This record gives sequence, structure tokens and C-alpha cells, in this order.
Amino acid sequence: MAHDQTTSAKKEDHGTSSTKENTFAIHVEDVQRMESRLLKLLDDFNSEKMLSFGPNCPYEKLNAIRDQQEDLMRLHFEQDKKMQALIESGSRRGRKPVQSLISDEGWKTTKSNVDALITKLEALSSDIHNLHKPGHPS
Repeated sequence: MAHDQTTSAKKEDHGTSSTKENTFAIHVEDVQRMESRLLKLLDDFNSEKMLSFGPNCPYEKLNAIRDQQEDLMRLHFEQDKKMQALIESGSRRGRKPVQSLISDEGWKTTKSNVDALITKLEALSSDIHNLHKPGHPS
């Protein structure tokens, strides 16, 4: 009986080992196939058989979009600094931060900031929407 258990255990070990080897071989084949496809894709891209953004979407348009995004970001940070300065000037006059924001000056600054952000955001959105349309100026 002990001999049967030992033989059975050896068969199970051999089966598990064989399965692991088969699984490993399958994974290696998958990786090699994927590597081959990726290298072909890279070659196609480098030889300009394949364009990353299509013929109507040159890098100049993408750079213009990026520049608009950066301008919008800078504007947002500049406006934040203005609002912080408004709050600080109000606190020097003994106002609480909320009082500075709801003052006439606070409302005017906030409205001006939001209007400027929305205007730039609408222009950016329109340019992104028209990115793939032929003949659209960047």
C-alpha cells in the first residue's frame, strides 16, 4: 500500500511538472508572437505606412492644442493667485475669507476669471472637436 502511494505521488509530480513546462512554453510562444507583431507595427510606423493621427491631423495641430492647454493651465493658476491675494487683502482688513469672496470686488474678480476660463475652454474644445476635419486652420 505504501508503494502504491509513492508511485501515485511520483505520477502526480511528473504530471504537475509537465503541465508547468507546457504552460511556460505556451507563454513563451505568446510573448514571441506579441514581440513579432509589435516589431512589425514599429516598422510600419517608422516607414510611414501607418500614420499616428491620420493625414488630416499633423503634429502642428496637436502642438497648437497642447499650447492652448498649457495657456489654459497658466491662466487658471494666475487666477488662483489673484483670488488668494484678494482673500489675503481682505483678511488684512479684518474680513473672513468668505467675506472677501462675496464682496463686490470678489464677485467681479470671480466673474472675470470664470468668463476668461470659459472663453479659452470653449476655443480649446472647438479646436479639439475639429482636429480631424480637413482644411480646419490650427
